[in-house]
Amino acid sequence: MEPLMGQLSFFLLCLQYARVQMGKIGLKPFTSMLKRRRAQTLSAKYPQYHKGILEDFSSDTGLS
Repeated sequence: MEPLMGQLSFFLLCLQYARVQMGKIGLKPFTSMLKRRRAQTLSAKYPQYHKGILEDFSSDTGLS
């Protein structure tokens, strides 16, 4: 069990490091892309509402 847990912990540590490095070079993480796409879809679905306010509301709510 020890080698498996050590490898899993190291893998998670590498993922965290990669996410921080992506932020340093200006790339946004995957969740930001999902929020942006959801906001654009919502504003396209309801064009009668103000686009900026609708996208801000959509990106500020949770990913549920």
